[in-house]
Amino acid sequence: MPSAAASPLTTEDYAARMERASRAAADAGLAGLVVTPGPDLSWLCGSLEKPDAEHAAGAGAVRISGWTDGEDPYRAVG
Repeated sequence: MPSAAASPLTTEDYAARMERASRAAADAGLAGLVVTPGPDLSWLCGSLEKPDAEHAAGAGAVRISGWTDGEDPYRAVG
């Protein structure tokens, strides 16, 4: 039986993922999330690094900040 092709995720799909992640963070008593480049960022917004993330389907639902190698990303968002 042939399988149906997966539909591409939309901005709304990524926004729903971000909402669930934000809600889970708040439920755990956290003030926010820091998501670094890699599979987690790709799942959350559809991209891996800032230049691509700024054009990803989920970009409209988040504030994107960047840092350069050698800088502390956690300090940047603190």
